[in-house]
Amino acid sequence: MTWHHDKRVDDGLLRHPADSKAWKIFDEIHESFSFEKRNVRLGLASDGFNPYGNMSTTHSTWPIVLVQYNLPSWMCMKQSYFMLALLIPGPKGPGIKIDIYFQPLIDELKKLWEVGVTTFDSSRNQNFNMRAAVLWTINDFPTYRILSGWNTTGALHRWRLESKKFDGKKEIGLSPKQLSGDDVLSQLCDLEFLIFRNGAKKRKHDELNEKDNWLKKSIFFKLPYWRTLFLRNNLDVMHIKKNVCDSIIETLMSTKKKTKDNLNSHLDLKAMGIREELHPISCGEYLKLSSACYTLSVNEQRDFCGFLKEVKFPDGYSSNIARCVNLKDRKISGPKSHDCHILLETLLLLAIDGLLPEEVSAKVSKPLIVLSNFFKALCSKVLSVDDLEKMESQISIALCQLEMIFPPLFFDVMMHLPIHLAGEAMIAGPVQYRWMYPIERYLQTLKNYVRNSAYPEGSIVEGEHKYMIQQASVKNVENRHKKQFREWFESHITQLYDERKVSKQLFDLARGPLEKVVCYNGHIGNGFRFQKNEVDCSRRTQSYGVLVKGDASTGNCDYYGVLIDIIELHYMGGNKIVMFKCEWRDVDHCGRGIMVDKYGRTLVNVTHSLKSNEPFVLACQAEQVFYVKSIRNPQWHFVIKTEPRNYYNMSSPKEENDNDEEDDDQEPYQQNDSHGHQMGFTSTDDQDDAIISLDRVDIPSRLVDMDDVDMNDVDMN
Repeated sequence: MTWHHDKRVDDGLLRHPADSKAWKIFDEIHESFSFEKRNVRLGLASDGFNPYGNMSTTHSTWPIVLVQYNLPSWMCMKQSYFMLALLIPGPKGPGIKIDIYFQPLIDELKKLWEVGVTTFDSSRNQNFNMRAAVLWTINDFPTYRILSGWNTTGALHRWRLESKKFDGKKEIGLSPKQLSGDDVLSQLCDLEFLIFRNGAKKRKHDELNEKDNWLKKSIFFKLPYWRTLFLRNNLDVMHIKKNVCDSIIETLMSTKKKTKDNLNSHLDLKAMGIREELHPISCGEYLKLSSACYTLSVNEQRDFCGFLKEVKFPDGYSSNIARCVNLKDRKISGPKSHDCHILLETLLLLAIDGLLPEEVSAKVSKPLIVLSNFFKALCSKVLSVDDLEKMESQISIALCQLEMIFPPLFFDVMMHLPIHLAGEAMIAGPVQYRWMYPIERYLQTLKNYVRNSAYPEGSIVEGEHKYMIQQASVKNVENRHKKQFREWFESHITQLYDERKVSKQLFDLARGPLEKVVCYNGHIGNGFRFQKNEVDCSRRTQSYGVLVKGDASTGNCDYYGVLIDIIELHYMGGNKIVMFKCEWRDVDHCGRGIMVDKYGRTLVNVTHSLKSNEPFVLACQAEQVFYVKSIRNPQWHFVIKTEPRNYYNMSSPKEENDNDEEDDDQEPYQQNDSHGHQMGFTSTDDQDDAIISLDRVDIPSRLVDMDDVDMNDVDMN
């Protein structure tokens, strides 16, 4: 509980909420609280769920969960450290009146802040007065409304004068400033607690002001410190990514009843007087709708579905996304939140550039790839403020570029929210401590129903068997050289050992491995689960990709390969070494075996293997990658680097105490003096602002029956 103070290293990078601006300023304002490092920092999470499974859709129970941020990175978001503070019963959700149920919890939190409670510290065998504070809430966007009281249902940039590219109007206003707690209280001065406005009369948007948008004064303002917090309610990255991904995929694939490129969007363009090539055209009893530049043809939809159907991931990286793909109907249906996480961060990034024709690919693909890279960088375990500032600027540009192409209907509130995510990360730190993934999993645990399990920490390898290796006869000079070197090395080390100049372990290793070895189908090392290629061929996962990093300072390149065999060598004295036998890809940088595309993505040619008599590498040197076939060039495969799921890139701790006992809950983590993570955030080119054709003449136009259209809303003149 004191790790955030005693063991955390403050090196300017964001790895934990304690590294954040919000935490540090809170300490400066409330010095008496921060003086006692055992005082507890909490996050409050809430969401509704159906405890009876999918057979009942009318029941909504609301758990209120507290997360402890004093703990180390690898512990604080584990379910075993969550606290179930309230359980609001159904069958209906509490809605905006949730504050009624919060009253006893708020009273306890006020007591924990103002007075504290006597607590026993078992590590020091003493009592102390423990206080606690809630730093922020964790919730999806609808819950944001009922907890904060701000109605969620209802930027100055370089294109502000380009009216024809947007909605026909010039934008000359300034972006709104972020409200402080005092600003919020000044707007809520006329509202008392527990005054709700469910039945408020709707008003037009241009008639509203900020005060009219408040539904209530949140009960959290009863906490004396709430107004001093920099970030009171988090935007949930998990649900935002899910909604953004769904909108993109459904619009690209022209999914019936879900695409944002429908009749209404074309009528909007006509009403706004923009993008004339996409205006509906009257053809007798039908309206003719031209296909937009981002629309995928039937063959392109089929290629995309085939791409998703064939892709394989390492164990624990993702669920089986192929189950969501219907090749016959060219549909992608039912992806879960984590499926959308993988689609948006990885697969869309690899597929989109190979699907669209060359003439529109750059204009459409580039902002989508920037959006993909934005979320990938945002969800990193280690962040830097400099990177986040660049990301905040780039995501604004990318969304403006998308607005020039996609219809106005596409830009609902979820497409707007990414604008705020980098800024929130600068204030509160990595999103892994502030999103709904662990909370959603906790809700699943509450109803004892887990839909999809992943086991990245498995400890049992499959298919163990033993065999004998016979020493081959020496047939050529190279083999004689190897044999002579081994004999010389053994003799040399033996002499040094007799003189007590080398260790017993080196002496045992110099005598060579035993003739009996053990082969495995799988191996867990460096936080990765590896599988042999022949084992993975019959599975829906891909864990055979191997990366061995070269030394850039000496000009050595990275090597990419496929795991063929796993061999454990046994030596005298109980020493063991695990070796990987790999088929290596040709790393010729002349474009034959490996290349880097214009977006900085690495591809290898699977038809070019490296001709080498050195197929082996130490398992401890290997990292894991997986390969994804390029749609445009099937012989080339994208290389996707993975990170161990439960490894944390931490700096060296302030102090090393050899007498500290090992905590059973502590998980291994990587220590790295540098940032250790390449953001992979592709910038947009400012010069590429030419207006392209916004329709695709190579895709037949759609016909809409006039009987399905309310002609009172359509002016065809």
